[in-house]
Amino acid sequence: MVQAEPERRDRLWSNQRYFSDRISYAGYQLISRETPILPVLIGDEYKTDVFSHALRTRGFHVDAVKFPAVPKGKARLRFIMNAHHTVEQIDLLIQAMQELKSKYEEAVNPILG
Repeated sequence: MVQAEPERRDRLWSNQRYFSDRISYAGYQLISRETPILPVLIGDEYKTDVFSHALRTRGFHVDAVKFPAVPKGKARLRFIMNAHHTVEQIDLLIQAMQELKSKYEEAVNPILG
């Protein structure tokens, strides 16, 4: 399949770059860009769980990775891109992450919200 359908690999890496660029532009920090598995730093373990749950309720499978798998304060969401994702799906995911970021920041900083 790798040899017969190289367009799959091209789509995978295109999706990986598209997600990486958009999530960074949205103000999130990617821990690594080397593979289709893209860890996004959230930091706080509770917030990471909240984000993961909220994304799952919207139909996105996103794993929360927390202590002891990573150091305390370095919790992250683990996104996995594949060749079958569409730009529209990735855009919806980015939109959901932007909404969560806004909602969380308002909850933390009600005066600034």
